[in-house]
Amino acid sequence: MTRARHAKSSNSKSALWEAALAVVVMLTLPEPMGARADQPAAFVGAQACAGCHTAQFDAWKGSHHALAMQLATTATVLGDIADARLEHFGVTTTFYRNGEKFMVRADGPDGALHDYPIAYTFGVYPLQQYLIGFPGGRLQALGIAWDSRPKEQGGQRWFELYPGQQLKPGDPLHWTGRDQTWNYQCADCHSTDLKKNYDLASNTYATSWTDLDVGCEACHGPGSRHVAWAKAHTEGSAYPSGTDASRMGLTNWLKPTDIGHWEMNPETGIARRTEKLVSTELETCAACHSRRKVIANNPTPGAPYLDAYLPALLESGLYRADGQIDGEVYEYGSFLQSRMHAAGVACANCHDPHSAKLRAEGNALCAQCHLPEKFDVAAHHHHRPGSTGGQCVNCHMPTKNYMVIDARRDHSIRVPRPDLSVSLGTPNACTQCHADRPAQWATETVAGWYPGGPKTNAHYGTALHAGRIGTADAEQQLDRLILDQRQPAIPRASALPLLAPYASPASEPAIKAAIRDPDPLVRAAAPRALPGTPPPRLADAAAPLLSDPVRAVRIEAARALAATDLLALQGARGSSASSLGSEIGKAFEMIYGVRLRVFKLKFGLKVLVSGLQSVGVFAFAVSRGDHGSQWKDRNRYRVRFDQRARSRPRSLARSSCIRAVNRRCDGAVRPNRGYPR
Repeated sequence: MTRARHAKSSNSKSALWEAALAVVVMLTLPEPMGARADQPAAFVGAQACAGCHTAQFDAWKGSHHALAMQLATTATVLGDIADARLEHFGVTTTFYRNGEKFMVRADGPDGALHDYPIAYTFGVYPLQQYLIGFPGGRLQALGIAWDSRPKEQGGQRWFELYPGQQLKPGDPLHWTGRDQTWNYQCADCHSTDLKKNYDLASNTYATSWTDLDVGCEACHGPGSRHVAWAKAHTEGSAYPSGTDASRMGLTNWLKPTDIGHWEMNPETGIARRTEKLVSTELETCAACHSRRKVIANNPTPGAPYLDAYLPALLESGLYRADGQIDGEVYEYGSFLQSRMHAAGVACANCHDPHSAKLRAEGNALCAQCHLPEKFDVAAHHHHRPGSTGGQCVNCHMPTKNYMVIDARRDHSIRVPRPDLSVSLGTPNACTQCHADRPAQWATETVAGWYPGGPKTNAHYGTALHAGRIGTADAEQQLDRLILDQRQPAIPRASALPLLAPYASPASEPAIKAAIRDPDPLVRAAAPRALPGTPPPRLADAAAPLLSDPVRAVRIEAARALAATDLLALQGARGSSASSLGSEIGKAFEMIYGVRLRVFKLKFGLKVLVSGLQSVGVFAFAVSRGDHGSQWKDRNRYRVRFDQRARSRPRSLARSSCIRAVNRRCDGAVRPNRGYPR
């Protein structure tokens, strides 16, 4: 990186430094808290719940959550370890027993075969992976997994997770590589109260957890206050100070707080909610069931999702143009597109939250809200009742395989649109079953079944496809989608970054409307529609996003405005640099979870500032840092900004914004869970 150059104009230079110093130069520790009678809630472990919640605990014990990660024992290891061998691109991996230990002989980081003890199992069905302990506190996920499905379904065998790839040591995807490091990639969603505890100086982990698996507090939050409430309630004594007795001391109250309920509409045959759902349930599940970046340190279960995470939008490679799943995106981004979500359906309406099993089997699950006499009949699905084609999920929730054998259902719960397959090249449920038939056949068949049906309705996928391939009317289509509040928020948000290459003054109404949109996901995406150096009128319109109540919005605004000349923005707002600095300072205050309250330059931290670009990139670096505690030792860091890059940084590699002096960075600034850099 090159040092930022001083502005040629002395007046400009002086004003920039005045503004920069007024905004933020030094990161400080949080303000000390006064003495409090009530301490923050602490994690107590799932066993503390078992005494009072026996039925729920017993249901949870056999769930995939409870079996997410376990010590490798004869009771937990499902794979055939009896001298089993698997050859892949000339490398033979051998599984065997050494007394009580489960062992694997595999190619290590030097390319030679080594014997490693298996420390933990990871997952349970339809596959089970195995974790190997490495120096520096790392656990590495082996690239060979056990297919735990029944033999008649092709299971009970070892298989390669990357069957068509020859991954050699040094490749990040090789099982000894960084992208297979459990502490870094997978840990926080497979264990409870997980702290990575990465030490930058030694390049080691001291990862800790309360429960090795996904326990009660992964969803309900730390339970110490609830335990204290239960004790006081039983004894008839006073509740501990700071305890919300109406919510039984629970940190994350998962029950709906509105007064609505479900009632059936006999005319449509579809249940409706009498009040809009108000609940933390969906966002609690989304923390792990979404493709996202982490933007807060150790977020608490139930925290507002966009204050802790930034979800992937409907981007190419992750989602099809019509929003169907493509890459490994989990469920949340799909579900946000669904009519079910719009109607107030949440995860626990279909899934038992403790056993994680479906609440009913087959079409009986959908019959909770959809009258069978209207929907579970041949007149609706046009298949023989009880057949594969007569199952609701096979038409409305088609599957795609991940990790070779893991068939996951698309949670957008969509109406099949083979006509979009013809026009956009997207998959459809019809030809997934009728693989020998073309999409045009399916389109004509569905049109015959439903004259004037779905084919006649416009779909947001058409606009997103236009933006992806650059059609002549892409700008107009994207503008219309952004402004159409009848559409789900996530496709509207997805249209904004696609708009950037085409945006002209004609798109300014759509961009400004997105900046003011009531949905924070749309507001968070609005800055991504701005050009690299936004004109003053757009920069002025976007500036209030720096003080948005939602952290994800503030972060995206700071990143987008990083290439904006501070003086130009000041002129557009007609305000002084110091007042603008105050506004930006408030926005950055919560990005990292600390208060920025020392506005002077410290020599221990070299910050070369030139306008809002550097301030914005600095905030981005801090907010994206995976090892925030290291910032407390400020004298060990040097921050530099590349003033040659005048375009807005869509995403920054760790070396682009921060590097520890003379030390190696192990993913210090890196998206979480495989989100594209």
